[in-house]
Order: sequence, then structure tokens, then C-alpha cells
Amino acid sequence: MQRDFDKNSTVKVLDSEDTDVYVQASYVSNEVAGDLMIRRKDHLVRCSTMLPADVAKVIILLHVISGSDHTSSFFGHGKKKLLRKCKKDPQAMDLLLDVGERRELNDDTTTKSDMKAFVLSTIYDENGKISFEEARASKWHKMLKKKSTARLPPDDDTLSYHLERTNYLAYCQRHFDLIEHPSPTDRGWEVINAKCRPVRHGQPALSPILKHSDCPADESSEGSCSDEEYGDSSTGSDSDE
Repeated sequence: MQRDFDKNSTVKVLDSEDTDVYVQASYVSNEVAGDLMIRRKDHLVRCSTMLPADVAKVIILLHVISGSDHTSSFFGHGKKKLLRKCKKDPQAMDLLLDVGERRELNDDTTTKSDMKAFVLSTIYDENGKISFEEARASKWHKMLKKKSTARLPPDDDTLSYHLERTNYLAYCQRHFDLIEHPSPTDRGWEVINAKCRPVRHGQPALSPILKHSDCPADESSEGSCSDEEYGDSSTGSDSDE
């Protein structure tokens, strides 16, 4: 999409009911000249009026980090509730302002630490300055009756790949005038059997202590524990939910 509309037509109309298109249109309408409209059932809506300007700046980032066509969502945490939280808390939205600004998301950047703080504080209502191990323990103890591991915050290793995918998608959508998109591999995805799959984790599913605790002393004997049996994979990948 071009940043400047055709001089003979200052109005462009999108005909789509896809959520990803609505999100993109809300952001783009504040970045280009002219009027960007979208068809909603039997009438047209001006995209720049769908969200307040401060929310429109981060709507792509909110959408992608909380689950989109190419990223998983956080179990039990819907988008409407998250959007209401952010509208009431400008500081929460500030944590996402730099997401997708640059192509790479390095571990030592404030952008990644801000994203982690956003997940902990805004999505899981935990202290954004603690570790994810502490957050998982805290959330577990708060579940008084029905404890569910699905509702725990992700571990730091798993979340790291999710944030890389978030930054990559946000980069492509924020820089909507790119002629070619950069490769997604090594940015939260990997190629397996000629298909691009999300990387779920980079560490073994079990710690080395647990993995070998029940193995026979003689690993060469029949029935010894194998890596396959314990799911020892550096990049356990499957398709997004």
C-alpha cells in the first residue's frame, strides 16, 4: 500500500471482514494521506475513527502479541479485555511503542524487556519486574481451587520465540510499503520438511536431572532411556493454534 493516494482519488475502500485487515487499516489510516474506508456489512466506516489515535499506534502490536493468524494466544486472555486494559493504562501501551520498529529483536534490547513486562503486568496482572519463574509460581499459588497449568504465564524460553514472531510480524505490518519482506527463519520460525513452522522452545522439555534420573546405570543395556522417549528436541515445533 502506498503512503500517498492517487491525486485523483483521496478515498480508498477496503472490502473485508477479516480481523487482521481491520487492525492493519486502523494503523495505516493514521499513517497515510487521504481517507481509508472499510466496508462493514451494508455501510462504510472511516478507518481513522475506529480507534483513538494513541491506541491505533499500538493496535498492530496488541493484536499480534495476543494472538493472530500467525501467532498463538495466551489461554484465557481475550483481546477485548486486553484492549480495555490498555485504553485505561497509557503506560502499558508505551511498553509496545518500539515493537516492530526494527527488524531484529535482540535479547539485550529494552524493546524485548518491555514486551516481557507487558505480558506479565498487563496480560497476567503480575509484577512486570519479576522473572517468569516467579510469576508462574505466584500465579499457581493464587489458584485456590481449580489449578490449571494452561493458565500459567509461559516460561521465559517459550515466550522468547513468541516475542520474536511478534516483532517480525509487527515490523512487516508497520513497514507496509516494503517491496519484499525479510525471511521469517531465525525470527521465531524454522523450516521443517520444506514448511515454515514456529519454534516452540529452544531448551529440552525436561531438565537433565529429571531426564536421566530413572535411566539404568548402563546406558548401553536394553531399555535404556533415549532422547526420543523424553522429547529431547532443541526446537519442538508444531503449528499455531
